[in-house]
Amino acid sequence: MQRNRMMNLGACALMTVLAFGALVGSTGCKGNKGYDKTTNASSSLQSLANELDAGANQVKATMASLNQLMATTAGDLRPPYNRFVEEIKKLDRAADRSANARKDFESRRKAFMKAWEDRLDKISDENVRNVGAQRRDSAQDQFEKLDSTFNSVKESYDPLKSMLADIRDLLSVDLNRGAVQAARPLVEQATEDANLLLDRISVATREIRTVSDRVSPTGN
Repeated sequence: MQRNRMMNLGACALMTVLAFGALVGSTGCKGNKGYDKTTNASSSLQSLANELDAGANQVKATMASLNQLMATTAGDLRPPYNRFVEEIKKLDRAADRSANARKDFESRRKAFMKAWEDRLDKISDENVRNVGAQRRDSAQDQFEKLDSTFNSVKESYDPLKSMLADIRDLLSVDLNRGAVQAARPLVEQATEDANLLLDRISVATREIRTVSDRVSPTGN
């Protein structure tokens, strides 16, 4: 519940930042469209949500390959093991893409905040400028809380990736049914880690898309 409240606050702050940026942008010089920055931020959020979704799908595929390996009771264990190894590689790449998408959003956010600061300096009416400054300060605080949402996803990725790598390495030197059975407690832990990660990704992507849709000029 605390995490959900934190994420809702972050979402509201982000909407405040972007909406106000579009407002002050619309009062600027001709051809300097404030809503372009809003569109860029919305697009960046959508990209982040898409990468997180792709990561969730890869988590499911990786765990499915591990479960298939654990369920192999006859025949050669090498094919299911090799599939498991390949899925781990894909999971690593998916996690990297999510991290890069977050970096892209952070870069756009900083640029947007800088542009917002510049616009505030150009607003002549002190009351309007004060309102903007108050919203900016409040939003910056909420941005830091929103960062915690993204951090929670990363923090859930790390133990899962570590556990899967341990299972891979253990079986790489001792690939037989006895070793597979001995690895069951590790698989159970990996399953718990995967479920926690999937839950956090689901919450994060829902909040991200809600914000992206609301701030986009083409959203609902």
